[in-house]
Amino acid sequence: MKEFDDDFDGKEGDVEPVLLIPPELHSMETDKPFTHCADCSREMVESFEEYMVQKAVHRGETIFEFALCSECHDEVRQGFSKETVLRLNQYFGLQELADEGLQGCLNCGRRRDDAVSYTMAGSCYGPFLAAGMMICSECQANIQDLISEQTRKSWDDWVGRTFPCAPESEDLPTKRPMLL
Repeated sequence: MKEFDDDFDGKEGDVEPVLLIPPELHSMETDKPFTHCADCSREMVESFEEYMVQKAVHRGETIFEFALCSECHDEVRQGFSKETVLRLNQYFGLQELADEGLQGCLNCGRRRDDAVSYTMAGSCYGPFLAAGMMICSECQANIQDLISEQTRKSWDDWVGRTFPCAPESEDLPTKRPMLL
């Protein structure tokens, strides 16, 4: 997999080469970038849609992953309570966030290779990664305390509707709101 767009010749202004979606955000089923929204099945790559990819990894194994078009992502976020959104905005607004991309925790900076579990997310446009972030399981556990019951119910309803075969364990990210 190439990292940069080979069509970039560096002669058009000060535009930097564009990072293609890295393998760690590819679908574990196809080993290729996600192409369709998990919720509405809309094609996202060739149409150059804005979309979001999330993956939860435990001991090097992907245990939950999905991609959502911007409309479905917004719909899921609308199910989050105002209380949850306010708490999360306050929490992250008070933190000095690490800018580690997919390699280190947004909150504490722990390297991905040093985390037992973590969740990654990427904001994508067509085949390109616009921004990526990772949160280790320890920081994610702290964040879960900020999530209201209304938000948990909304998440559970969405996961149950979108992934009817998802495992039911309370320890899995399918039972906890992720980065969204």
